[in-house]
Order: sequence, then C-alpha cells, then structure tokens
Amino acid sequence: MRPGQRLRGRGRSPASDSHGAAASDRQEIAAKRRSTDPDRFSGTIVELHASTVDLEPLTAVTQEETPLAVGGAIGALQLRLNGFKLAYRRSKKSPETGRRESEQASARSLDPGAVQNPDLVTRMGCCDIRRDLIITRKTRGRVGRLTTLQKQIDRRQGCGGIQNAVRAPSIGELFSPINTSFPSIGAPSATGIQGDPCDVRSSYRTGANAAQARALCLAQGISASAIDTYTYSNNQVPGITGGNPNLIEETSESFTVGLVWQSRFDNAWLGGLSAAVDYYDIEITDGVGTIGAAQQLQGCFNAQGQNPTFSASNVFCQLFSRDPLSGNVNNSIEANANLATLRTSGVDLQVDWRADMADIGLPAWGALDLNVVVGWLENRENQIAAGLPFIDRTGTIDSVFGNTFPEWKSLTGLNWRNGDFTAGMRWRRVGEMTQFGTANVIPTTDYFDLLGSWAVNDAVSLRVTVNNLTDEQPPVYSPGVQANTDPSTYDTLGRRYSIGLTARF
Repeated sequence: MRPGQRLRGRGRSPASDSHGAAASDRQEIAAKRRSTDPDRFSGTIVELHASTVDLEPLTAVTQEETPLAVGGAIGALQLRLNGFKLAYRRSKKSPETGRRESEQASARSLDPGAVQNPDLVTRMGCCDIRRDLIITRKTRGRVGRLTTLQKQIDRRQGCGGIQNAVRAPSIGELFSPINTSFPSIGAPSATGIQGDPCDVRSSYRTGANAAQARALCLAQGISASAIDTYTYSNNQVPGITGGNPNLIEETSESFTVGLVWQSRFDNAWLGGLSAAVDYYDIEITDGVGTIGAAQQLQGCFNAQGQNPTFSASNVFCQLFSRDPLSGNVNNSIEANANLATLRTSGVDLQVDWRADMADIGLPAWGALDLNVVVGWLENRENQIAAGLPFIDRTGTIDSVFGNTFPEWKSLTGLNWRNGDFTAGMRWRRVGEMTQFGTANVIPTTDYFDLLGSWAVNDAVSLRVTVNNLTDEQPPVYSPGVQANTDPSTYDTLGRRYSIGLTARF
C-alpha cells in the first residue's frame, strides 16, 4: 500500500442513486443488510510495508465509527503508518435525506497509557514492526466471517513471527463425492497392533486386556458362539471416503524465529558462504483430516490409551461397524472430519556456498554452487478428539497418506556452471522411521540424481536428467499406503531418464 492510499469498501457513491428504480432497489436491499449487521466490512487485504508501525486498540469507538473492526474478540484497532492515519470509507443511507452518503472512519491518537486491553498489547505488541503487518478479513458463505492477524519482525540478521490464522475447508474437503474404498489394516500379530483386534491371534486377545477386548467385540456384534474362534485373515476392510459439508474452519497459532548469516570474509573459499536457520512451533485446532481404518481399530481397542474403559461408545468405535452375521468390519468411515489438535515443531537449516573455480586454485572452468537443506522434526503429535491423549508420531510411518514423519530429511545439490552449460548432482535423503504401532524399522533411504542443461541460444535450451541413478528400491512394509510402501515419500519407479527441449517464440 502506498503512503496516503485509503482502504476502500464496496459502498456506492451518492451518484449511483440516479440510475433508476432498479439501482434504488439494490441500494434498499444493501441498506437492510447493513442495518442488521452495522459492523459489516467487505474491504480488501491490508498489507503495510514500513520501518515503524504503531498498533493500538481504541478505547471508545461507537458502532457508526468503528475503524477497521477486526473480529468481536479483539475489537477496534488503530493503525498509524509514519504519520499517515489509515482509515476506510464506507457509505450508508442517510435517514434524513434518503440519499447514500460517504462516511470516513478515521483513526485517532491515544496515550499508550490509556490502553485498556493489556492482553492485546502482549499478543500483538504496541511496538515497532520491522517488516510488515497483515490484517485480513473475509466473509465465507459456509463458515462465516474469518479474521487473520499476522505480525512479523525482521531485523538485519534475524526474523520472527507470531501468527493467529484460520483456514476455511476447500471445495474438495467439503464436497468430494462419497466413494467405496478398501483400506488396509494389516495382519493380526501376537506382538503388534495391526489387523482386526477381535481376531483370536491378535495381541489384543492374548494380552493383559484380553477379557476387556473380548467383551468389546461382543458389544460390537460378534456372536457368543464365534467370539472364541473368530479370525479375520484379510488385510483390508470395506470403507468409504469423501467430503464433509459440515466441516468448520481450522484455527492455528504459530511461532517462528530465525537467524540469517552472510559471510563477510574476503577469502575466496568463504566469501560466498551464507546460512539460515529457522525454528517453528505450530498448533492447529479443528484440523481437517481423516482417521484411517487401522487407526480406528487401534484407537477403539486402546492401543495407545485412546479408550481405557474399552467403551463401545468411544469416538474411534463409532467410526466403523460390524456385519451382524460374520462379525467382520464392513463400514469404516474415512470421510473428512475436524480433528481436535495437531502440534508440530522443528528446525530448518539451509547453507549455500558459491565460488569461482579460478579463485580457489582450480582451472578457470566456471563456478561451483553448493546448496544443503536439512529438516529436523522435533515433535509431531495429534489428538483425535478433545479429552483423548496426544499420540506422538515423530519418526513414524503408517498406512495413511500424509502420515509419514521422518525425524530427519535433507536435500543436497552440487552444481557446476560455465557460460551456457550447467551440470549437477542431487542427493535426497529420507531418515530412518518406525512403522507406527510396531517394532518394524524402515531404514534410511538415499537417492542420487544427475542433471544438466545447455542454453543453445536465447530462445532454445536443452536439459537432461537421470533420476534415482543407483536404482534404489523403495522400502517395503505392510500395511503400506499403496503397494506396501509410501509412494509419496519413496521412489517407486526406479532409475529413469528424461530429456527436454524448451523453445521460446
């Protein structure tokens, strides 16, 4: 936003009254809508860039003068940018003249000591903001009015942010059609938690809580005559997937802080060195997701403390049913839902280095670039429903798409550049993980790629790649996401070659 530019609403100017009866009718309807919601604001995203921005709550603002009212819980805010007071214009119908008049609600100065909302001061800060302040207010048809506040601090060698945000469900999450599926639950084991817990070979029926598990199986519909001989040898169960029109918006709180370092050495080896490190801590409430069939069975039968009383009314137990004749699971519901809470934190590190080959004592054949990106996952845990325990998923993998959380991941690239030619190697590394609920360890996996390009001229360029140079095979585990592995994490295609030509006209 340029200094002095006003925020504009969508009200009509007084001149719009002269466009006939149809325009008048539209204005009457709009006026009625505003009368039922006088604080309704349909402006645009506000993005400010400045060296100093003061953010202060207003202590006494009437309904008709509310400047940029941001949500009922936070109240009115005053923004002042380097001496420019920010305001928005809106129009309303005058009760005296019946004409639509433009009204400006402007901010006003306050003594900082008069601030009456110390929590707002603590969270948002009446202080300098070195980078930007973003305030977004939207009206969404299905989830109501959403407000996003974001504050970021950016100094010469550091940056950080505190953010309260929302995300409305996507069209796909809301309205994807319901489809039949056959999710994998694994095979029953006397030592693991896979398979149907009611199977007499499973750890649930042979462990310390065997009597409670047996009683729960009876409550779910397995007959008394079959309960002591019941087996289920199939690794899959029938289920359904799809959207959910009753989803509400996700909310999140996040904290990030980072440092950036740029070499100031004159040394040829160190002059092109830079590094950045960032720490993040994010908590999402009402996150949109699914509970897989394997998770449903494990949670229902208290695999990680989700149902200590072995109640048939537990939230996990309500997600599937059993055939009254065979006792088999026949309707696992994997549709989208608002899950309780997700927490994650970790550190991202990036190191970049560049040097001309001649400057470091090598033949003058161009320049070398090295880029290293490393991610460390400190914590990843989720709570399916309020009151249930948090489940630690750090360093684990399971049969549900998107539930792969290696503690370590890295990407390293080394490139050579000389005029119109480039060549390089890329190293992709996925750290060791444990199959969730088992003692099965998935080893560290490494992939190496080769790439090269040639700019034939200003309009034509040629590129060649070799992916998975060593033909590394994906690790196999059961049940997997697909084909007894996770294709979204591991390379399932093996070594492959490609050549591409780009021509600009």
